[in-house]
Amino acid sequence: MPSPFLSLIIPCYREAERLPSTIKSLLSWKETFPHSLEVILVIEPSPDETLDVARSLANTHEWMTVIENEQRLGKGGTVAHGMKQANGEWRAFCDADGATDFSFFTQVFSQTPLPSIIIASRAHPQSQLIPKQPFFRQLTGLLFRYATRLITHLPYPDTQCGCKVFHHTLVPILFEPLQEQGFAMDVELLLKARRLQEPVLELPCIWRDQPGSTVHPIQDGLRMLTTLIRLRKQLIRKERLALESQHLSSYE
Repeated sequence: MPSPFLSLIIPCYREAERLPSTIKSLLSWKETFPHSLEVILVIEPSPDETLDVARSLANTHEWMTVIENEQRLGKGGTVAHGMKQANGEWRAFCDADGATDFSFFTQVFSQTPLPSIIIASRAHPQSQLIPKQPFFRQLTGLLFRYATRLITHLPYPDTQCGCKVFHHTLVPILFEPLQEQGFAMDVELLLKARRLQEPVLELPCIWRDQPGSTVHPIQDGLRMLTTLIRLRKQLIRKERLALESQHLSSYE
């Protein structure tokens, strides 16, 4: 069987209620997508019926598979697990709540030329956020984006939109190993891409706020800030070691 054009990884934790609606939207979009597709549902051990729901949905579609994590890996670990099992020329991940409209992928593959990394950005001037986020969510998002740019010097105004696309040749470099197993994996991926001098294309998206989010703006925001500082220190250390290695090799 030929490899699919696009592998879409959907990490799932406590998504028994929202997953059927997301897959329904995916099926509607797939009818207009002109390329071959595989969907991989990677299931974290959950207290609800997420695994049973996922298996039931996948049983009726041969291009959809379910992978079960034996233990909790976090979002980063779950996405990496799916990426390693994927077969597509292009590999992407998106959130199980379906917040980012699947039309984003149609937009991605209409671009020419197409770089090896494409990310959805809610901060893009052409993006549509439905409905408009409450003031508190807007404020915390703005503060986090400012802190991310200040600490990491990444130029992207939205590192956390849960929809990103990669050419398969980058998967072993970016995802193996992936140090950040939680939500900070997006920042780690973009930091690695910058170190590799890989161009990143930001595209607008349609993003719909979904109830039942497992992200807590204050608690997770503070944890993310701590992680950003650690990632920045790790990057500086790696860059210093690389410079020292180049300096030593020049004397050999």
